[in-house]
Amino acid sequence: MKIIELNQKSDAWLAWRNSGIGGSDAPIIMGQSPWKSAYQLWLEKTGQAERPTPNPYAQKAMDRGNALEPIARERVEDMMGILFDPICIEGNPSWMKLSSDGIDFSGTKVLEIKCPGGRDHATAVQGKIPDKYRDQLQHTLAVTHAEVCFYASYRPEEQENPIIIEVLPDRERIELLKEREAKFWEAVSKRDYGIFEESSQDDAPEGFAAIARQWILLQEELEHMGSEQKSLQDQLLKIAGGEIRACGLEIVQTKRRGTIDYKAAFKALGIDPDSMEPFRKPDVLGVKVQRLGGH
Repeated sequence: MKIIELNQKSDAWLAWRNSGIGGSDAPIIMGQSPWKSAYQLWLEKTGQAERPTPNPYAQKAMDRGNALEPIARERVEDMMGILFDPICIEGNPSWMKLSSDGIDFSGTKVLEIKCPGGRDHATAVQGKIPDKYRDQLQHTLAVTHAEVCFYASYRPEEQENPIIIEVLPDRERIELLKEREAKFWEAVSKRDYGIFEESSQDDAPEGFAAIARQWILLQEELEHMGSEQKSLQDQLLKIAGGEIRACGLEIVQTKRRGTIDYKAAFKALGIDPDSMEPFRKPDVLGVKVQRLGGH
């Protein structure tokens, strides 16, 4: 492990980051990223494509994360009684890189901070890591050889302190990760994506992956906006205290009759639920698109 003296977010840092594989690249290479394909990353690493300009929503989320990260780090340090210093590291081989959110003095504990939307934070509240971040954490552990990585999910809109989850090295996953990253970096170095592509066949039909990524990204945007809207609505209700028409908004209170508990009703009336089957309408075929796992 070699410490690299760089200011994170600087031009020099960006150039260094592009000269290898960093933690945020790991989920992309492992096919777990909803935002980018391995092929797009390869194009960027080989200089054949520029990093796309973030859309307004994504840029807002990035700016929010950058602003909240130092606050989250301080809160984690207060909660754990451990100081974590942001640091840039090269592993072995040197193309394995890491821009760490924090590492302790002993080098045995590392920190990964996320300031996520409501869905990913809710996953952390349940004590789980969103799938799209798992390989990033294992990459962190692989580069640093740390004993533990602390995943801190900080969402001050919902609670004062971060949710902290302890993540241990998964040796099998790390070996697979290193193998896939090595193939990917060979493909970058030789400017031949086929080297990596041949080792990562996908059963999805042609064109499916790109649209799937767009769908997942849009879904995350909608969920984040829904969470923000709910937070603003709660604030409006608290301030208004009741019904109001003002500033282009109308707050009205409605009352809806409760639903009938048909199971209890049938039991009380002595009706066999199966006797209702002749009155059932024809089945309706539906289609549901949803994310796999924690995506």
